[in-house]
Amino acid sequence: WGKFSRQIRAYTSKGLIALMQKRPNLPLWKWVDPYAYRKRLTQPKLIINGTNDPYWCVDALNNYWMGLPGPKYALYIPNAGHGLRGGEQQLVSTLSAFFRSVATGRRMPQVTWKHGDQPGGLNLEIISDPAPVSGQLWSARSQTLDFRKSRFNSTELRREGDRLIGDVPQ
Repeated sequence: WGKFSRQIRAYTSKGLIALMQKRPNLPLWKWVDPYAYRKRLTQPKLIINGTNDPYWCVDALNNYWMGLPGPKYALYIPNAGHGLRGGEQQLVSTLSAFFRSVATGRRMPQVTWKHGDQPGGLNLEIISDPAPVSGQLWSARSQTLDFRKSRFNSTELRREGDRLIGDVPQ
């Protein structure tokens, strides 16, 4: 959004964020910011985000996903906000599958995706091992890049061989 979230104004109004970024305080920042010691986080990671979160942009994960080492998975719970309200069933089932995978050593599905522009909209292609059975594409519209108040809606993905395909019209 181009500035810090209003949700952390208790910190920004006192200048704490700016203070932490000054040279004498950088060692402290590196101590409290988990991204600073990410190379030591070798265990599997499950990152859970609610869309419409007033603390974080919906695409904030793009800032650090590639820098996280080891196995990593993401769950976005649509229209749930920071408290993940309404997404409890999805949250519990995903956490259960993740914990079971870690405890037993069984591999989670390996998912890759491609997205891009196409005439009249956007396209998403999902490939998974094992092959996916079904899926949903969640999307929202906003006049700006601020999706905090946007409603996310789902459409069923269509199967094409071992892939799932979805389109978002303009």
